[in-house]
Amino acid sequence: MTETWLTWAIKAPGPPEKAGYGSVPVRRLDQILYIVPHSAEGWEAFLKLGHRPGEPASWTLSNCIDGDFYQHYPLEALTYTSGGLTQNRDGLACENEGKKGTPINAKQVANLRRLRTDVAALCPNLRAPLLGQGWREHGELTNGFTSCPSGRIQPLYDSYKEVDLETKDIDARLTALVNDARAIKDRFIRADGQDEVYEIVSGRRVWLISPEVAFARGVLPNLSNVKVINAIQLLAWPEGQL
Repeated sequence: MTETWLTWAIKAPGPPEKAGYGSVPVRRLDQILYIVPHSAEGWEAFLKLGHRPGEPASWTLSNCIDGDFYQHYPLEALTYTSGGLTQNRDGLACENEGKKGTPINAKQVANLRRLRTDVAALCPNLRAPLLGQGWREHGELTNGFTSCPSGRIQPLYDSYKEVDLETKDIDARLTALVNDARAIKDRFIRADGQDEVYEIVSGRRVWLISPEVAFARGVLPNLSNVKVINAIQLLAWPEGQL
């Protein structure tokens, strides 16, 4: 079996017998659809084990308050973290150090953002980084059976909404383009494919841009306007090109 380990993570293998199902011992990377950030309800000394001794519980990744980031199983492994076989096959589980009432900190947010960027490069079917799509929560996946992650991951979701001055400038120029029919001569066209891909024709130049590109570049101006943002896919065109 091919094993994929993140080069920047601390490798701390968990017991091999605590991964896989009889009918589905491993998965392919293209089967990973989302990342599940859990609340560990515990601390690094326990987390870095990658499993709960004496229980059928294990997880692929541990994200710690001090910035340490552990990988316990290869990405192809099905750990016992997020529900049943389907959730553990489709989702990549990451436990986040801390307890209910303590949101994840900036180092943990940065680790999760980096994780998503790396996983997106390896897993072609990873969904867009929106809650309910490329980010899923344990409670949602189990229909409320658990309260995990107890609201602790909100700083990660908020990080996608942050807008700096440079991004505001890009947003303003893009909005001007959308509102000016003379600047964009053809309509946005949705192409076939797993992801939404849009073709923008402006003058003689053509850009093919997907939602993933925008997020990976960190140029997503505003999640409250996802349809427009996906359509114009964010460009970061050089000065003078707009």
